[in-house]
Amino acid sequence: MQQDPTYSSPARGSGPTRHLRVPPSREDLATRPTIISAEEQERAFRSARRHSMRVKILKWSLPLVVLVGIVGFIAWVLHNQPDPAPVQEALKESNFEQEELTMANPKLNGFSKGRAYEVIAEEAVQQVATPHIINLRQISARVNDEKDQWVTITSLSGLFDQEQETLELTGNVDVRSSLGYDMTTEGAQVDMKRGYMITTSPVTIASGDVRLGAEQLEVIDNGDQLRFKNRVQLRIDASMLNKHKDASKAKPDATLKAEER
Repeated sequence: MQQDPTYSSPARGSGPTRHLRVPPSREDLATRPTIISAEEQERAFRSARRHSMRVKILKWSLPLVVLVGIVGFIAWVLHNQPDPAPVQEALKESNFEQEELTMANPKLNGFSKGRAYEVIAEEAVQQVATPHIINLRQISARVNDEKDQWVTITSLSGLFDQEQETLELTGNVDVRSSLGYDMTTEGAQVDMKRGYMITTSPVTIASGDVRLGAEQLEVIDNGDQLRFKNRVQLRIDASMLNKHKDASKAKPDATLKAEER
């Protein structure tokens, strides 16, 4: 243990030597290591953990917000496909009956609100009897923003209603982000007019060390509000927490050793 400096001076007569203790200077106090209590360590750790979780939740909102925008682009693509009426008239004149019209590999590239986007489907099928209903197969879409971050969405199939402006995605609905987040579900319904989406099956959002799951997810007002419902579960990799704890304890341990020398 480092000792405070003292001065020695002989006392009058033959008595023992007296030692006068000199208070430590400001420089001495400034260079001394500080010992952090266990309570302060735990409080700092909890604060850092809360901040980290807030950042993660905000990052999760990006792919969900862009998802609503992507399905809007899909709607735009389908609204701007050629009018099938002349084709129907030609078929009638040739006395050839056909129940559906098929567009192979419909694709859209564009730029909107600072984001470059691409929407592709393997096939778009329109029933002659219900022309406002369009079946999409093998949907794939990608959005890039001005910071070169990207979000992709894939789905096995989709059902688009031109009159209601709704889209139902079914089968392996997967949303991936360049930020390292992945949302998966088996089905989702999107209302373009309301800027609203709801999953029709359990949803999971995952990053490297955190996994958030629920029976249902609602995206409200184009992503301004996210609502997880029923059996909401948040799982955090314990090994990552242990690493944070070890890091928070490392500095106080070092100061204790320095104090003992």
